[in-house]
Amino acid sequence: MRKVISYIIGIPVVIFLLGALVYGGMCTYSNFIKPKLSAPPPITKASWELRVTNTGTIILTDAVENVGGVEPGQRIFLLQSYWEHDGTGYKYCRNAIQLDEKVFGEIKVRRRSGQ
Repeated sequence: MRKVISYIIGIPVVIFLLGALVYGGMCTYSNFIKPKLSAPPPITKASWELRVTNTGTIILTDAVENVGGVEPGQRIFLLQSYWEHDGTGYKYCRNAIQLDEKVFGEIKVRRRSGQ
């Protein structure tokens, strides 16, 4: 009987200790071992300018892919990374973004001069 009680108490204690060890390792990694982030590419690499006419937002990118229609008002643009004007300057974003003219209104796309 004592052996059964020691197993009933011992197994949860071992599981708790393993969980605490894993949790401690994850906390140590996330707080002290930070992955090195690379610097954003220079804005001079942005060869395309997209202007959302409804909001006046200017977005710069180095590659534009049209994944939707070809008629104005039906186009969908996919940007893999971009620089967005935030009022004080341009902020780089590594995330992909999809711009749909049905949602945002007309989007004017032009090649930046001097590129």
